Amino acid sequence: FYTTLKTFDGRTVVLPNGALSNGSITNFTQSPIRRIDVALTLPQGVDFSQVSRLALDVATSLPGVEDTPAPEARVTDIQNGILIVTVRAWAKQAVWWPTRLDLTEGILSALREAGIQLTPPITYVHLNKE
Repeated sequence: FYTTLKTFDGRTVVLPNGALSNGSITNFTQSPIRRIDVALTLPQGVDFSQVSRLALDVATSLPGVEDTPAPEARVTDIQNGILIVTVRAWAKQAVWWPTRLDLTEGILSALREAGIQLTPPITYVHLNKE
């Protein structure tokens, strides 16, 4: 026995029922709204209040972003001297994907206009001569 699922991007997934009864399923459409997370990697010396203001201005200007819960921008991690800032906003299921794209592109444009560059993740490699 098996269960057939259609994904949001048009794929068909066939799962054996054993996997369904013994595993977990994430339902992205159960709730009427869904959170959007946009992670930004920024240099440690960046003015976080400016980044936050720019990102929240973009979020609150988009028609697909819900007022409640309110959008937020927070430093969620520091990795190898790089700040990870996550911008969170909520959108209705029907407009989640286009709103996510608009939010990401809008934040990128606002940061570029302000002269703020994203920092690529850094990986340190140590080579030992033997």
